[in-house]
Amino acid sequence: MASYYGSYLHTLDTKGRVSIPSEMRKASGDVFVLTRGFEECLNLYPLDEWRRTEERLRTLPAGDARARRFKRMLLANAADVQVDAQGRDIVEGNLAPEDFESIQRGCKLLGRILFCCILAQMAFRRSRIRWKTF
Repeated sequence: MASYYGSYLHTLDTKGRVSIPSEMRKASGDVFVLTRGFEECLNLYPLDEWRRTEERLRTLPAGDARARRFKRMLLANAADVQVDAQGRDIVEGNLAPEDFESIQRGCKLLGRILFCCILAQMAFRRSRIRWKTF
């Protein structure tokens, strides 16, 4: 099982693609699942980790309203994404227009051990300010 750590600064190209660092591609292959995350980010799961996440989601009780909302938020925007020959992944279709505009100006790919998070650079800066109080 691969681990993802570190941060990488990127920009989206004109087709809404972001480069996936080669270290991440080597560890996971070329197919990922992209979905909305928390705190203004997108989560990029390697396929094997996404399958484990699906298994955990299946165990959430259907009668629990919070569990249903969580599954809806995570799954409604999930999409399989294929990294192209240049190591780029398409993110535009998985973002609301206002999110896409902010991420176009620059984004950070952050390792989160089991998966990666794609965060607009401005949102990353705001979160670093909050870290100082941690």
